[in-house]
Order: sequence, then structure tokens, then C-alpha cells
Amino acid sequence: MVLDPSFYRRMKPIYDDYLAHSQPVATNVTIGWAYRPLFSGAWVRQAF
Repeated sequence: MVLDPSFYRRMKPIYDDYLAHSQPVATNVTIGWAYRPLFSGAWVRQAF
């Protein structure tokens, strides 16, 4: 959520560009066993 209209006006074109050049994330992607501890910790939930 952005409450500052001037910040929104500056960021909207950047967001639109990211969206235009992005690809959907596949839902069937699996994380290799060696990387699972990196993505299962509480720090990930707090950071993202």
C-alpha cells in the first residue's frame, strides 16, 4: 500500500514495466532437498 500520491506516480511506471516483462511462476516447481532448509525457516516468513 502506498499512501503518498507523488511516490505512487513515480513508482507506477516502474511497476508496470516489471509486470510487462515478468513471467508467471510455475506452480509445479520443486525446491531441491539441499535448498529446502533455506526456504523453510521462520526467517523467510519474517523477511518476506
